Amino acid sequence: MSQEKKKRFYTVSEKADHTGRMPKFGEAMLIVLAVLALLVWLILFRNISAQIALSICLFLSCCFAGYLGFSWSRIEAMLMDGIRVGALAMIINLMIGMLIAAWCAAGVVPYLIDIGIQIIVPRFFLPMTCIACCILSVCCGSSWTTAGTVGLALFGIGTTMGIPAPMIVGPILTGAYFGDKLSPISESTNCAAAAAETDLMEHVHSMVFVIVPSTILACIIYGVLGWKYGGSSVDMSALTELSSALRANFWLNPLLLIPILVLGFCIFKKMGSIQALGIAIAVGIIFALTQGFSFTEICTALSGGLKLDTGVAAVDSMLGKGGLNSMTSVVTIIICGMPLGSVLRETKTLETIVYHFRGLISSPGNVVLSSTVTTTALCYLTGNSYGAYILTSAAFGSAYDDWKIHRKVLSRVCEMAVVVQCLAPWTSGGAYMSGLFGMTTLDYAPYYVWGYIVPIVTIICGYTGFGMFYDNSIRGGIRGWGKNRYVPDCEAFLRAASVRQAENSAT
Repeated sequence: MSQEKKKRFYTVSEKADHTGRMPKFGEAMLIVLAVLALLVWLILFRNISAQIALSICLFLSCCFAGYLGFSWSRIEAMLMDGIRVGALAMIINLMIGMLIAAWCAAGVVPYLIDIGIQIIVPRFFLPMTCIACCILSVCCGSSWTTAGTVGLALFGIGTTMGIPAPMIVGPILTGAYFGDKLSPISESTNCAAAAAETDLMEHVHSMVFVIVPSTILACIIYGVLGWKYGGSSVDMSALTELSSALRANFWLNPLLLIPILVLGFCIFKKMGSIQALGIAIAVGIIFALTQGFSFTEICTALSGGLKLDTGVAAVDSMLGKGGLNSMTSVVTIIICGMPLGSVLRETKTLETIVYHFRGLISSPGNVVLSSTVTTTALCYLTGNSYGAYILTSAAFGSAYDDWKIHRKVLSRVCEMAVVVQCLAPWTSGGAYMSGLFGMTTLDYAPYYVWGYIVPIVTIICGYTGFGMFYDNSIRGGIRGWGKNRYVPDCEAFLRAASVRQAENSAT
């Protein structure tokens, strides 16, 4: 391949020397399969911690980069780039840990639990949990905040009712990620739209065609799963005892919704995540002082979680969540995982594989299928969704343009990375959710049905034409699109693909 072609086809960061060569397809496939196999084998079958497994894979990827001819200074730059990209996620994780602890001490979480107990319909607890989390996540635009507040409260209620803990996590995750995908103030939603070069509201409009039907179907399934736990066997006395303990130890009234409203307002005003969370923590501390906690007790809670001795073990356990220390495992996974993704990305290992298979695309349905599978695989390989957004959009953007598929369909496909992220224990989402609820990703994976339904519905849309939008402007702008107005020209696409393949073969 000529130097000109190399520079145009593969763009490498200018921060360090570019001594390394691009991997061949066979080399790229070998290292990717080795990394993925190691992660699965070490974590799932050998019960090795995700941090150690990621560290081993990181060492292997660095050796591979050295094999390609990259200097150590360049490899160091790759590692630091990965940590730099993950720094914001680490800070947000730590602040969410403090937010959970502050809101527990402030009485916000206890008040939400008490409300839930009063309005709960046992037979419909699981779908009601999903809907409640949907509402909050749309308002705040954060899946992690939703799961750590309302989700945590509903988790405590459900376990008290005798519902299996992993079964409760499924609808919580569904509701949390529902709003994260449809809220215009969600960071991941904005990033997906930006990566695919489409308008934000157009992206949200496209997401509705997949997310809403998938959520309705998931709620039906959750209703069936939870039906048997709502009969006469439900021990309502346990819930009554829980409510009494909360009211005895906290001052509970509607004013405790103010911290939630403040957080929602900050996000609505498009404040940065750190700024919004900082204000929400500060408001939580003020309310915690009104609950009778000393400043020292609050600071201790912000560090290691709230310590209570109410005489009711369920209350002490569910309110003892959060704090900086609770996020240690998540942060260390990010520290180990993000550099791994950076090395695979900067050595162009992932792009080599993606571009190799891109010429096999022969229909709009195959475009959607290929990009859905790719963004999911990239999410698991890089450990985060943002890298999957960027790489998938870069690899498949021209394919969507060739078929004149609107770029908002591409951005919708990119969002699949977030939907499935929490199913892998080595990703930041998987580490956070498993740590929050005190179980492995394998425990709640069978009940997170929404995470399987959404990708399937996305692919079905690609082949049936439902929710597919075509753009006559070639570049994926927002003009001239409409549902199925344009009939894709298969021959034109195949001619374009054959030209690209010929160019690649010649080089």
